[in-house]
Amino acid sequence: MKAALRCFAHQGYHQTTMDDIVEESGLSKGTLYWYYESKKEIFLSVMENWLGGWGKSLQGSFSPQDPPAEKLRKLNQVMIRSGLELRDLLPVVMEFWSHATQDETIKEMLRAMFEEYDSLISAIIQEGISRGEFREGNVHPLSSILVAAYDGLLFQWMLNPETFPWPETATTLIETFLRSMTNK
Repeated sequence: MKAALRCFAHQGYHQTTMDDIVEESGLSKGTLYWYYESKKEIFLSVMENWLGGWGKSLQGSFSPQDPPAEKLRKLNQVMIRSGLELRDLLPVVMEFWSHATQDETIKEMLRAMFEEYDSLISAIIQEGISRGEFREGNVHPLSSILVAAYDGLLFQWMLNPETFPWPETATTLIETFLRSMTNK
């Protein structure tokens, strides 16, 4: 999977061939086909692995005892770190997203990821509202705003990596969101 990911990152999904993955991995073609029937299957496996790891890092980024605002700040730090770690892979992620309109498997994988992400953020926002720390609001649209904003910022950074201030912009996003939600 690591070899395939490197190939996808350097050449893109469509340009990468099974021979490229064989060469990059050092495996024989027979061994590669023993584990994967196609390039698409490898691509899905790579993305599923990445999505699962990312979801776990979000879930484990804060303690249940943390105040809601602190939980969102800690999630923001995971987003920043993930972006920095995956900087070279952002084009692969964007390519993966682009296939969602044409491939039901990819669509379902992304839908599950967004539902998990929305569920986590919505629970934090609801906790803040219930505790009187955040203003009343419709939780899921508020969560969707954050998700969409991070995705949009990552896309801008991918297009302009040398000048787009990813960590600072992500921090500004969460602090602006918290100021708009805080009941003070």
